[in-house]
Amino acid sequence: MGEVAVLNLIKLCLCFYTWFKGKS
Repeated sequence: MGEVAVLNLIKLCLCFYTWFKGKS
């Protein structure tokens, strides 16, 4: 685990957040 994993996690959260916003 390192910076790359954290960045990927943030990217995933952002993608999910935008998808959730567009869904509602």
